[in-house]
Amino acid sequence: MTDQEALELVVHCHNIVNDNTMGVIINLNYEVIAEDQISAKLANIPGESYLGRKFMTGIDWRSDIVVKNLELCFNTRQTQKWLSLRFSRQPEYWLIILRYMPLINLTTNNVIGYKILGEKMDDPLTFYKFGKVIESVQGNPLLSNQHNIKSNEVIKDAILFLIFHCENYQQVADLLSLIVGRSYTKSMVSKVIGRSLYPQFNVVNLESLKAAAHNQGYHKHLPTPLLGEFMFPLDKL
Repeated sequence: MTDQEALELVVHCHNIVNDNTMGVIINLNYEVIAEDQISAKLANIPGESYLGRKFMTGIDWRSDIVVKNLELCFNTRQTQKWLSLRFSRQPEYWLIILRYMPLINLTTNNVIGYKILGEKMDDPLTFYKFGKVIESVQGNPLLSNQHNIKSNEVIKDAILFLIFHCENYQQVADLLSLIVGRSYTKSMVSKVIGRSLYPQFNVVNLESLKAAAHNQGYHKHLPTPLLGEFMFPLDKL
């Protein structure tokens, strides 16, 4: 089977088999030749389709990372995994895991294209050592685009998000300190929760607060004013 025939077969299978993933297939020229129904829509691509377009649009730090990922896929023939935060996506897909996978024709042993998959995160952020991610991207302008705002309301929103992803107040304080860039203690977190959030949600304990906040979707609300967009390789965690 030639490389072109193999690539056409991959596209055919992608188009007729639903594997409940979101992603695209691109050729070696980085042109999108297959997609699922959600991949372009969640990224707010004009016309809600990637087909026939270059996968990377424009020249920026993100495109540079993607090109280097694809080159690494080609040279190593291994999947590259990245944690990606991007606010132009639909909110539930702001923070996702991206997999860059080389497609190899076993007949010729050539890389013939790439499959790029996006996965929603099902595990708490601490599972991905999110503190290390934040610590790395905060000081790297090539990975992040910072726009920190440190108002009390933003801090409260950040804590409401972090209580769903941390095991205790100390972990919340550690992550908050990294994100905001100033020291927070578990005592400070406890005071914000007890003095501000309990009255705000009309509750008297953490379990009730989490239930009320979950009903309003705070477990999915990334503290966007405190975080800049970034891409971070999961093999460094």
